[in-house]
Amino acid sequence: MYTVEAILAIVIMVGFSIFISGVYRVRSSRVATYAELRQMGEDVLATLDGSGRLASWVCGSSPNVSGLDGALSQLLPSRVAYNFYVLDADLKQVGNAFVVHGDPVNVNVVVVLYVVSGYGGYYGPRVVKLELWYVGD
Repeated sequence: MYTVEAILAIVIMVGFSIFISGVYRVRSSRVATYAELRQMGEDVLATLDGSGRLASWVCGSSPNVSGLDGALSQLLPSRVAYNFYVLDADLKQVGNAFVVHGDPVNVNVVVVLYVVSGYGGYYGPRVVKLELWYVGD
């Protein structure tokens, strides 16, 4: 009887350990996935800012959202959907300076805020709010 009890206890402990390691692995991979998505968004905006194109598109009286939209669609993978908004220093949307490519319902969304101080002789800080999420599998 002691042998059966010991075997049953070992089976329960091994089963519980397998269950816990599977749950932890799924959770940690999701966290890593969204950390990668955030890093991807920050890298794309930093690349555009480093070339001077981001500032030329978002600073000034009327932002050029089509230029930014075209660049983002080329630089981001096809499995990543995005929306972006151009905000002023008070985090209020600048006119119609936004592009919406979808409504991320029932998905996890990563939001990246990127500050651009100005362009040329124009000093007017702008914030690019970039929402990113994965589509499909």
